[in-house]
Amino acid sequence: MVEVINESKTGEPIENCCFCRRETTFWYQKQIACCKDCASRANKEDMPTKAQWIRRERIAQIIFVSESINFSVKTKEYLL
Repeated sequence: MVEVINESKTGEPIENCCFCRRETTFWYQKQIACCKDCASRANKEDMPTKAQWIRRERIAQIIFVSESINFSVKTKEYLL
């Protein structure tokens, strides 16, 4: 288990969890977003570095955009 701290003043999600990518307000060492569920199962050794987490997020966003574009193209082809 790793200790996480709620960093939100409003209660609204700030970032995506470094493991499951669910939106969360909890942070590990004020550097890496990690939801309470994942924090309860993770070990300190499991935690990515800040650079690794940022890179994973960037890749995940690129994949999401790419899949969204492919879905739009396939939907337009189907409708034609």
